[in-house]
Amino acid sequence: MSKPVRLPSKPSPSKHKRQDWDSRFVLGRLHQYSTPQDIYSPKSMGVKSRPRPLQRAGGFPARRAENASNKNLGTKQRQSQCFSARGQQRAANPKAESDNLITQRTVNMLRKEVVYLWSANGVASEYQKAYFESISHLQMAPYIQALAVEIDKLYNRNSPVQGLNKVIKKREAHIEKLRNAQEVDEAEAREDLNRLRDLTLAVGESATNMRKQLVNNCGSSKDQRIKKIKRLPIMYEGTNYLIKMMSDTEFLSESGYGKIFAIRRLNDPFLLAAANPQAVTKGTSKRTQITVLKQKESTAELPVSSQLLKRIKA
Repeated sequence: MSKPVRLPSKPSPSKHKRQDWDSRFVLGRLHQYSTPQDIYSPKSMGVKSRPRPLQRAGGFPARRAENASNKNLGTKQRQSQCFSARGQQRAANPKAESDNLITQRTVNMLRKEVVYLWSANGVASEYQKAYFESISHLQMAPYIQALAVEIDKLYNRNSPVQGLNKVIKKREAHIEKLRNAQEVDEAEAREDLNRLRDLTLAVGESATNMRKQLVNNCGSSKDQRIKKIKRLPIMYEGTNYLIKMMSDTEFLSESGYGKIFAIRRLNDPFLLAAANPQAVTKGTSKRTQITVLKQKESTAELPVSSQLLKRIKA
């Protein structure tokens, strides 16, 4: 009886895999390696490799070659080369470039914001130009801080230029009230004219505070821009308001107030002539002298307090 034929058994997959793994280096059965297909490669995992140093003709890395060449240089020369190399690295640093871009965008945003607030509050363009010139010498961080402080003051309504415009509007409203007055008695006229004195003085003091702010922004007392700031015109509705105050009370001499007090037609914004009617004709024009002679019956005086007189002289 013949023996049954025994077929060869198939090797198990694990055994075949193990044999293939063990003999792959000997038989040269190495699989082709592909970096994009390797999920564990540093590039696939997002790990940035350190850049290799540049090679020079001598075979040394760039940093080693620089150190070798710097041995023959003086200390100052080595420091200057070191600082210049750092500057080049910072210029080539993309993070520094992005920071500069963000900073410039911040400056542009703050400038637009402050110009918008100035326009909303009726600030003259002459002041806006003078303000930007007063902070133009600052570095980036102090420049941003100065703009932020101005914006904060404008929002809180305590900026010097806002205070100046507010006082000018009050004075204009009071002058319109005096212009429309028909008949007034002495007590009412005294109160109205004293109020006009206070508002006129407040305009001058607010203009001084506004200019002081611009002078403080310049920093150095030897800055050439300070002279220009001190001559900065106080513009309101297209006119120099300080010059306008010298003649915008001339109507009082021919109104009911002029019948009670001796008031000059021009160059007397504080109504000092009404404090001493007998001294009005000294050093005045013939037209003013004739007006005062017609007001001989007006014997009332409008005295100036010592405190107010000190503020006027200051």
